[in-house]
Amino acid sequence: MNRLFCTLSVLVFFTLGLMSSGWASSEEKGSQKEETDYHDLAPGVRLDGNLRLRGEMRDFRFDRTIPGHDDEFLLSRVRLNLNVEPKDWFKMFVEVQDSRIFFNDQIDETALPNIFEDALDLHQLFADFKYSPNGTSFKLRIGRQKLSYGQQRLVGSFEWANTARVFDALKLSIGKEGEAWVDLFASRVVSVDPNSPNDWSSTGKRYADSDFHGAYYTNKKLIQGAQFEAYWLLRHEDTAGDEVHTLGTRLGWKRGVLDTEVEFMGQVGDFGAGIDQEAFALHIGGGYTVEKWNRTRLGISYNFATGDDDPDDNKHKTFDNLFPTNHLHYGYMDLMSFRNMHNLEFTAQTTWRKVGVRLAYHWLWLAEEDTDAWYNAGGRQIRNAAGTGLNPDPFLGQEVDLKVTYGLWNGRVKLEGGYSHFFNGDYLKDFNIGKDADFAYLMTVLKF
Repeated sequence: MNRLFCTLSVLVFFTLGLMSSGWASSEEKGSQKEETDYHDLAPGVRLDGNLRLRGEMRDFRFDRTIPGHDDEFLLSRVRLNLNVEPKDWFKMFVEVQDSRIFFNDQIDETALPNIFEDALDLHQLFADFKYSPNGTSFKLRIGRQKLSYGQQRLVGSFEWANTARVFDALKLSIGKEGEAWVDLFASRVVSVDPNSPNDWSSTGKRYADSDFHGAYYTNKKLIQGAQFEAYWLLRHEDTAGDEVHTLGTRLGWKRGVLDTEVEFMGQVGDFGAGIDQEAFALHIGGGYTVEKWNRTRLGISYNFATGDDDPDDNKHKTFDNLFPTNHLHYGYMDLMSFRNMHNLEFTAQTTWRKVGVRLAYHWLWLAEEDTDAWYNAGGRQIRNAAGTGLNPDPFLGQEVDLKVTYGLWNGRVKLEGGYSHFFNGDYLKDFNIGKDADFAYLMTVLKF
């Protein structure tokens, strides 16, 4: 608790210092034009950056075997980026990042790969080439970059992590911006090494040396008020013998106060030598916006991903979650991955003046409680498959998440805090584990 107090104190005093500093006062007096000139080093050359500090308290009493699941620490992340755009058809972007962790007891700062620590390193470096004849745009992006598609259930930059995720990729976008286009990309995920420059090298972890290729089609004109997406994704890894093909489609629709979203994903291919990949996943959700309550949105969603019902039949039926940002979807405690799961979620979110509030309630089950594992948001097993004959209850438990945000100085400073509680379900009680779990954080983001 003393470490947590120190962590939160650092964040509070950092924020109060900003609020009372001459920088804040001068910025409030300055114009938007002056702010822009401050960042423009020359015509077509712009320098920006941001600093993020986040203190976390994790008390996952039912699972003290995974490092960091019972710890308190402070995370810092600094980014500096240079954007050079001398011509309409050419752009170059460079971003360096420094990520650190402090006051931790359990987390290994040298682990490979690493989502907490990465000394000053190249985060992004890419060049864009654009050609637009007759209204059709062709844009080629080459270099280290982020890939994010749909709601990031399968492909996302995982910004919640202190190191985030990038790919070394070649991506070609063809179509009419804002109407219909397709992205074709070939890439490899970049493994984070806290002590050396990040590269492709295998670290002994599955997916660490994965080639990742795909075609992602988006159409905003096919259905009025809707966005339609269809995609093919391939994860290929020689070392493990994986070649997993994912075919999927997503439809997001909004009309008036109602919105809906449906996404279906199926997988075939190989998951290791001689093992066939046969899996699928589904998301369906919707919401209603109450205009008279400051546009408060009330939502409900259901998520399902297959598990493996027979580990000895040479068929791998656990859905491959690929490279997602699971933190956005199945609870802020990151206790669930999009594999071997059922998840029912109710949400309410609103904004009052500069304060945003989001409340979510999750129910979590395993799809195959006897023959497959419980996976956390990073894909790591929280508990192995129970084994036939034990017959545990599939209900893992319930999680409630509360998040509050507050913006200052035209969005240049953002304060965010959250608290989550996990109520143990019958699955853990069947193993004589009756402890609930708690998670809290306080975060400050400064753009400069």
